[in-house]
Amino acid sequence: MYASSVNPRRRAGIALVQWAAAAAALPGCAGYYYGERYGPTPGSWARASSDDANRAAVQRLLRDAPLEPRARVLVRPLTNIDPAAAGARFGRVVAEQLASALAQAGMTIVPEPDPAQKEPTLDALMQARAAPLALVGSYTAATRQVYVSLRLVRVGQGVLAAVAYQVPIDEDVRALLT
Repeated sequence: MYASSVNPRRRAGIALVQWAAAAAALPGCAGYYYGERYGPTPGSWARASSDDANRAAVQRLLRDAPLEPRARVLVRPLTNIDPAAAGARFGRVVAEQLASALAQAGMTIVPEPDPAQKEPTLDALMQARAAPLALVGSYTAATRQVYVSLRLVRVGQGVLAAVAYQVPIDEDVRALLT
């Protein structure tokens, strides 16, 4: 049977199926050609996770400001730089992931004070908890990713190291932000 003898409607249906299959592959092609220039592509979400990004950030902080083993570190929940936005859960979860990565690197994590107790400054809070170091940070959410900024500070000396990174927004991160 020759191609010219195939029903034109059937030929159009086959072409439509082939076009749809090609269109479905386009997001992967964009990531291949353009990389993550415009944010993560759906295919990259499976490769990156919030926990992986936070562990990498801790490694960079410790590379830039090596700490003595068993150093006491106060890890504060990250704050949203947009006060009108919700999402305090995201900041607390990221802080817990960062604290876990620091503990695995040999640091001693200092417990957070009771939220009812308010210390006037970060230095006062660090002194009250006998923690010479603190990990503090902020974040803001965009359409495809959350921008995170971390700072490792020492009482009286200021910032020892800082790192900024992005966390792709998947279903779990979106749930934490709402």
